[in-house]
Amino acid sequence: MLKDTFMVGIYTHSTGNYILKTVRSILDSQGMSEFKLMIVADGTPLDAESIRQLKKWKVIYKYNPIPSSINLKQKQIIASCKEKYLILTQDDVIFMPDTIRYIMSEFLKNSEVTFIGVKNVPLKGNSFLADCINIGTFLTNRIAEAWRNGDNYLSVIGRLEAFPTAWIKKMRLKEGAVSSDANYYFENKRMGGKYLCLRNTGIFFRNPQNLTEQRAKSSRFLHSRREMHHYNRYFDLKREYTIPVNIILNSGLKEFLTDPIHFIGYTLIFCYTRIFRFPHNYSLKAVWKPDISTKQLTSDQV
Repeated sequence: MLKDTFMVGIYTHSTGNYILKTVRSILDSQGMSEFKLMIVADGTPLDAESIRQLKKWKVIYKYNPIPSSINLKQKQIIASCKEKYLILTQDDVIFMPDTIRYIMSEFLKNSEVTFIGVKNVPLKGNSFLADCINIGTFLTNRIAEAWRNGDNYLSVIGRLEAFPTAWIKKMRLKEGAVSSDANYYFENKRMGGKYLCLRNTGIFFRNPQNLTEQRAKSSRFLHSRREMHHYNRYFDLKREYTIPVNIILNSGLKEFLTDPIHFIGYTLIFCYTRIFRFPHNYSLKAVWKPDISTKQLTSDQV
């Protein structure tokens, strides 16, 4: 089924053997016949045993000796894709068994869709602090789903982005973009494309497990609008970034009633990361230090 219709590309910086868990989850996707899977990496190379395992699974592994931005690694994957559809993803996620099946089914039945994303599902944290940080993802999911029927930049996650290959090859993506997910969303909109976030499937990932990494992640997110404005390409960014207050309040109330203790903890973390955010010239670097705690994907959830 769907042989040679799509390709999956993983881009990564300083990956470890945990990428094998990500790859295995992709290869175990339900209802899929053989398909191409490519990894483009830089930073610390994989060990010999991991490379041997990837070759056994017929995964293409390309290593760049000079570290580069997410966008440049993605461009390598895009240039190599000869299939009709391309799914871009990262090395620290676990695909649900039906993730690819739902994505491809949507593309095949709806030719107007030019960009597909899926739901972010955080793995349970390893501490009270980490579980509080997860509330931020649950809250963002609620807001994103309620705001303009899911057609907004919050619905886009950089961990998985899927496109018709011909479409993504026409995109004018800013080289060195830090907020690459927002860049894809606004560029797709500028071109007259249609974005769709699938809520019936998703990918597992791990949020930062400590305040230092959460502060860095939060700072990058906070400076997204500033970065997009700097490109002088996208219009009405004020509307695109201004979330209706009633949606924030309704979503916040629902999340509080679901898990009040962790919600209060997240509120304190949220205030801390806003007050002590990193400056934009630090956060908007194309190559940043990986969040090590997000790479530990072992969990009873997957």
